[in-house]
Amino acid sequence: MLTLLFHEFYNGLHKKEAIPTAAEMALHHIVNPILQCFISISR
Repeated sequence: MLTLLFHEFYNGLHKKEAIPTAAEMALHHIVNPILQCFISISR
């Protein structure tokens, strides 16, 4: 359930093209480990 919410939020961020590339890269580095963590917990 949490992972679905995260994916919705993440996809929403990507639809807004206003985010600069550097910030987007930083987001990937922050969000991806958190997502991996949640995915491994939910299994």
